[in-house]
Amino acid sequence: MKIAVPLFGRDVAPRFGFVDQFLIATIAKKHVGQSITIAVGENAGWHERLEQLKQHGVEMLLCGGFNRRFEPLATSFGIKVIAGLTGDALTLAETYARGEHLNPLCGCRSNNSSDRRPQNGRGRKIRCRDSNTN
Repeated sequence: MKIAVPLFGRDVAPRFGFVDQFLIATIAKKHVGQSITIAVGENAGWHERLEQLKQHGVEMLLCGGFNRRFEPLATSFGIKVIAGLTGDALTLAETYARGEHLNPLCGCRSNNSSDRRPQNGRGRKIRCRDSNTN
């Protein structure tokens, strides 16, 4: 299986739509095998970015921000999306490879009532979109 992580330096990029590099890693036997970094054009749109990932055989996208309206497009390319992630890109890929839980930064990660404040500044919580749970 191949996964992709949009890059901001060595970290997960906060917004998929503005990234110009991706880490693409092959996952086998709960380990990250070969990994490469690919560049996409600065003016590439969502369709072009996702199409390039598909051409590299990517099946899973681990990312920071991902606009919900483009999830059907990703799905049409055979790419599942887990959004709301942060941290070092390679460490995140290794965590995913081992099958460990990923912690999206969203309003659903805690049932603690003290953590039920608005998460996006508009008085409502951001819903987790981990497509693995569908």
